[in-house]
Amino acid sequence: LRCVAHAGESDGAQSVRDAVEVLGAERIGHGISALDDSDTLEMLAARRIPLEICPTSNRLTGVALAHHPQPYADFERAGCLVTIDCDDPAIFRSSISDEYAWVERRAGPAALERFVRNAIAASFAEPAAKRAMDARLAAAVAELRVTPRS
Repeated sequence: LRCVAHAGESDGAQSVRDAVEVLGAERIGHGISALDDSDTLEMLAARRIPLEICPTSNRLTGVALAHHPQPYADFERAGCLVTIDCDDPAIFRSSISDEYAWVERRAGPAALERFVRNAIAASFAEPAAKRAMDARLAAAVAELRVTPRS
């Protein structure tokens, strides 16, 4: 079985490190507190451990406070692999579409495309399925970039 762990949401950076080094986590849900420890950030970047960033949850729980208002950007600057995700939609009343729209308004369409590509790469799908998803995304993005005639 593959291993994904919620870590670094309310606990410190050590919880993220433990999730990777002790549990063998291949993806981290949240991981925000890793931003407070350069060694943990370097480990995540070097191992290409994807971080599932959930903007609405992070804001409403206070995890992403003033010092990390847009943690996805901080993680990217550190060289980490970031995906945008939806945490507990019934509780936070947010869908993945809502999360994508929020990020697109703040980071732009190119960043959103990058995060979706990262999500494909971070998925546990077989390589052929990942290639198919990448191709579908490329086609959809190309279609969106077509300027309508007036």
